[in-house]
Amino acid sequence: MSPIFLALLGSAYFLANALCMVAYLPQIWHVWRCAQARLQIVLATWWAWTLGGLTEWAYATWVAHQGVWIIMAAAHTLACGIVAILATRERWRAWRQRRMVLIGPPRLGVDRPIQVA
Repeated sequence: MSPIFLALLGSAYFLANALCMVAYLPQIWHVWRCAQARLQIVLATWWAWTLGGLTEWAYATWVAHQGVWIIMAAAHTLACGIVAILATRERWRAWRQRRMVLIGPPRLGVDRPIQVA
């Protein structure tokens, strides 16, 4: 292939992925600010994208040795991971809160054994 074509393709890859990274910012901001948004996103999708980004980063780092690819894969993984972690944390918090409403707070000696010294 032509070196000019490869350079153009590399530049297009960088610009497209840089645009994707900028596009993640509103999603991260929305999930950070709105608990309802954290409860409504599909966790499996965001964790799958995080895992995909992590494997892409590992491949770019240890097999392809491409600096731009490594940076883009790391940024993609980080962005997806932030959304996935925030949403998972909110789901866990909501589950614990719902559990407390349904069964009440733990009772000493019933839900937790009494520690005898």
